[in-house]
Amino acid sequence: MELSRLSPQQGPDFLVRHFHEQFIQPLQEYSSQGCKKIRTRLVQLGTTFGNPEMSTVSAVEGFCQAIELLHSGTLIIDDIQDGSLTRRGRASLHIEMGLARALNLGSWLLSASQKMVEVSVENSRHRERLLLLLRDTLYWGHLGQSLDLAIDIREVDRARVSEVIFQSHRFKTASVTALSVAGGAILAGADLATEDQAFALGERVGLLLQKLDDLKNLRWDRTTPEKRFEDLRQHRPSYVWAWASRSENIYENLVASVNAFPDETQLLVWLKETQIFELALAELREEMKEIEFSLHSSQKKMAHEMFEQLLAAVEGTQG
Repeated sequence: MELSRLSPQQGPDFLVRHFHEQFIQPLQEYSSQGCKKIRTRLVQLGTTFGNPEMSTVSAVEGFCQAIELLHSGTLIIDDIQDGSLTRRGRASLHIEMGLARALNLGSWLLSASQKMVEVSVENSRHRERLLLLLRDTLYWGHLGQSLDLAIDIREVDRARVSEVIFQSHRFKTASVTALSVAGGAILAGADLATEDQAFALGERVGLLLQKLDDLKNLRWDRTTPEKRFEDLRQHRPSYVWAWASRSENIYENLVASVNAFPDETQLLVWLKETQIFELALAELREEMKEIEFSLHSSQKKMAHEMFEQLLAAVEGTQG
């Protein structure tokens, strides 16, 4: 990730060295840990909603980096708030560098994402529109995170479980993917109506992405003991609860299984009997097809390749 444009341009040499040691170096190591850059691909998809030739390479690359900075910052802070010990197969950043420094880095990254847009996008109308969307994303993202942290999903009436989870995922995850696609459209000169279409697509993909990620957490055979069933253990608004809430019996058995933790036996039986992983994944495949069907030919190809990458990660055929 190219961050030289964010480096202090004035000041003593020690400040530049400090910036590199405390911000650039940890971030480069963190960003290299198996990141799939899905949001960068969504920006590129967004440019097809306008005229891709109108978007300058430097502006698109700068905005893609801004999205990755935002995403990395939210992951670092999310791991602190969740008490997660690992991320992408190694110790979480707050474990490696200490909570205070990691929190500072994560907070800085949220600001750095805005700064990257300011220094990368020369077109003033595009820049102002992107910054407005970015600020909105941060605003709604914190609300979504609050829902995720504060709600014990077991205490929500079963009839309202799906709506609570939808709103949490919409604000926390889908807002960033919507920003990605809409931002690409803005950089390609799309009008407001087309930008709204791009935003809606990004939001839909984000909700799908979160569902897949929640299902991946059920892969008890492919996750570390610390990450296995993490969402269920913490009673967070996960797609698993939404899927189970369709049936009173299935839902009650899930609640009982979760209440039996740390003993996982009951949950493993529940997973086998409900076949949630296989059935839910089949539903999400159909949803992917519906999204692809709504796109034109060049967009279909980009979306299909992205969806196949996501499925490979969930099914365990990709590291």
